[in-house]
Amino acid sequence: MNTVTRPRILVVGAGFAGVECVRRLERKLTPEEADVTLVTPFSYQLYLPLLPQVASGVLTPQSIAVSLRRSKKYRTRIIPGGAIGVDIKAKVCVIRTINDEIVNEPYDYIVLSPAASPAPSTSPG
Repeated sequence: MNTVTRPRILVVGAGFAGVECVRRLERKLTPEEADVTLVTPFSYQLYLPLLPQVASGVLTPQSIAVSLRRSKKYRTRIIPGGAIGVDIKAKVCVIRTINDEIVNEPYDYIVLSPAASPAPSTSPG
């Protein structure tokens, strides 16, 4: 009996890096070669370079939001939520879902590409 399973690849973050990583994995690997999962709190990717055009009224906000589900022939599974921790030894990513549930997602390979957030101000007030 063959008990070999496909490697589980977990991509955290759906910004430019995370989405491009998923696209390349889907292009290079067949569904039989690996299971790909994407962790993101949103089902869309914002194309931020066009944000000034939205602010000036040239574009609508919807025109710079690309649906992650529609933009792929989609075999990548999406977990709606955000990673709050990674246990490297156990190869488990701890995720808080959008329903505020805590989920332990096992992986064989992990790609961490979370969104950047502005640093808090350090200037004296």
